[in-house]
Order: sequence, then C-alpha cells, then structure tokens
Amino acid sequence: MEEIVKLLDENLEYVKHEVLGDRITIWMKSPKNEAICLY
Repeated sequence: MEEIVKLLDENLEYVKHEVLGDRITIWMKSPKNEAICLY
C-alpha cells in the first residue's frame, strides 16, 4: 500500500488502510500545512 501512496505524492506518508466491502480507505500524513481536496 505504501508504494501506491508514494505514486500519488512522494512526500505523503502511509498510515493505514481499511477494506470494507467494495471500498478501500487509506489514511496518509502530509508534511504540508494545507491541502486541496478534489473529492
């Protein structure tokens, strides 16, 4: 999972993930103080 997170942004840090049915939730940390969420 960590490799997938690094593909999104090399500065992101993988925390954990959870699979519930057909949904995967991924928790990440960012060194940035602000972020733009597109979804």
